Amino acid sequence: MGKGLLNTSEEKNLDSRKAAAFEIMRNASKIQDYNARWLTNEKVALENALGASVSGRRTLVLVKHVGMNLLSDPLITSVTHTIGAGLVIIAGDDPGAKGSQNEQDSRWYGRIAEIAVFDPASPDMAYRTLRRAYELSEETRTPVLLRVIASLEKTKGKINRLRKSSSPHPEFDRAIWKKTNGRKTQAFSLKNLPSTGKGS
Repeated sequence: MGKGLLNTSEEKNLDSRKAAAFEIMRNASKIQDYNARWLTNEKVALENALGASVSGRRTLVLVKHVGMNLLSDPLITSVTHTIGAGLVIIAGDDPGAKGSQNEQDSRWYGRIAEIAVFDPASPDMAYRTLRRAYELSEETRTPVLLRVIASLEKTKGKINRLRKSSSPHPEFDRAIWKKTNGRKTQAFSLKNLPSTGKGS
């Protein structure tokens, strides 16, 4: 997919998945009002994204499944501290460990961090899911996880484009810093978790 943009020496050192990521990053960096960058590791990437979110900019963090382990610390903390503009994490899982050192299901991080997880099955669903993920992230003021696997990457299908959203991105609510950690957790639970009956 990305090999048309690479010269011969680069091509020898990149498999098709890395070449695709390389192409995405190179193209994204040319788009006006977008800031695409490679960072030291996944934890640093999420921390940068959290900073941008608090500043009112929508952000996306793209990682492999093993990268979810590295970014789990700021992910779990960000849920109770809240965010500003939408933040979506796309995790590329590798069922069967065909190109990775292990097999891991990133959807478990949705339960651990108590965040929404999307697992689209088609290109059009992935496109629509990404839009909804940003909206939901801003509604809940938490990051949202979108899981993709190799079969989705290889799937072809028509995408029905949505109109560009004109709604402003929310800013970070600094009032959260006046709450104790217990009150932050309580506020998160009351706003985002389903009621379990009396006393919830």
